[in-house]
Formats: sequence, structure tokens, C-alpha cells
Amino acid sequence: MASFGPEIIERLRPRLHHDAGVPVSESRRAAAVLVPLFAADGEIGVVLTQRTEHLRRHSGQVAFPGGGWEPGDATLEDTALRESYEEIGLDPTHVEVLGAMDDVPTVGSDYMVRPFVGRIPYPYEFVPDPHEVDRIILPPLSLFADVTRRREETREREGRVYNVYFFDFEGAVVWGATARMLVSLVEKLGG
Repeated sequence: MASFGPEIIERLRPRLHHDAGVPVSESRRAAAVLVPLFAADGEIGVVLTQRTEHLRRHSGQVAFPGGGWEPGDATLEDTALRESYEEIGLDPTHVEVLGAMDDVPTVGSDYMVRPFVGRIPYPYEFVPDPHEVDRIILPPLSLFADVTRRREETREREGRVYNVYFFDFEGAVVWGATARMLVSLVEKLGG
């Protein structure tokens, strides 16, 4: 299994896009997420949220903090930082944005999501919004490089076949667009 210590941050930075981003898709709603990374005990971890069960979209799912672009957001990076503050109380001034990954389409909700990778301090006093966030989950990034921990299924929707990844961590299942982003991230690092 690949090792993901603090040195990966500098290895990752040149492999990301370096613009704040504006919505580009004509057919899908623009959204952005923050992929918050932190160093703890010599290893890189990632911040995920488990959404509350009463939400209209993606209820109960594990996701990065983020959401839909709003006209008041100058860029998609602003969207990711605003949503992270609203959902988990992550102060934007505490985030060092390293860059963006490729846009990821969601299958069920028809979003085009731009993931922004950022380094945050740890430990951090998160303040989850009880309306949106049931709990915060802090898995090691190496989990998503471990193929023995990954389950994969092939699905079809509207005539398109695609792979769906699943990871279990502390009673939560990470899957869908979030899992695709994490697999893409560890692949960028050679994991």
C-alpha cells in the first residue's frame, strides 16, 4: 500500500490545476467541493462529512464539504471555501488551496463538481452545521489507495456504463462522486 506522509503535499501541488475556476458546463449545475487534507501522526488525512438524513439531496451520504455555485461566488474556489465554512466551520483563511482537480459529473443530481484540494491545520475545531452535517469523518488518505479496501461495481445509467467505487470506514460508506475524486487524487500521487 502507498505511503501518504506530509511530503506528498509538495508532490501533489504541481499535479493540480492552478486557477480559481468559473462554471463551464452549459448542461449541468456548477458546484465545488473542498478536499481538506491535514497531517497527523506522520500521515495525511482527509476531512469528509456524513450528511444528515433529512436533506433533500444526497441525504446520509459521505461527502466533501461543498455545494452549488451561487451568483455571489466570484469563482468556484469561493464556492468550495464558502460551503466549507457553512457546513463545518472551516475558516477560509485557515485553508491553503493547493489547486483544483478535473471536474467530476454527478450521476443522480446532474452537477458538474470542481474539487479544490487544500491543506488545513490539525487538530482543528470544526463546527458542524447540525442541519447539514451528521458527523465529521477523518480517514487516512492511504485508505483510498488500498485496493484490498475497495469494492467496485459496474453500473449503467442512460446507456452509459461506469465504475462505482465503495470504501468502508468507521461504519460509513464512501462511494459515488466522492470516492471517484479520492481514487483520482491517490492516482495523481502514484498510489
